[in-house]
Amino acid sequence: MIGEIMREERIERMRARFADRIDGNRDRIAARAERCYAAEKAGAEKSAALTQRWHKRVAAIRRRAEDRRDAFPPPSSRRPREFDFEPDWDDDPGPRRRR
Repeated sequence: MIGEIMREERIERMRARFADRIDGNRDRIAARAERCYAAEKAGAEKSAALTQRWHKRVAAIRRRAEDRRDAFPPPSSRRPREFDFEPDWDDDPGPRRRR
């Protein structure tokens, strides 16, 4: 009779200990999930800011390139080039000889 009561008390204490441990684990898991979510959110915000900065830089580079292109038109638009169909063989140095 006394052994049974002691055994039941021990079982109750073990159950209480397991319940406390489970609650503690739940709290730890919830805290970790919250930290991970906060870190992920901060990372996403930082990434979005970096992406926005990158897009602004690319747009600025493109604008500068367009400004340069407008300032200096390519040579083909300055004067038309005439293509010589017959090469001038007198100016051609010919193949190099090995020593």
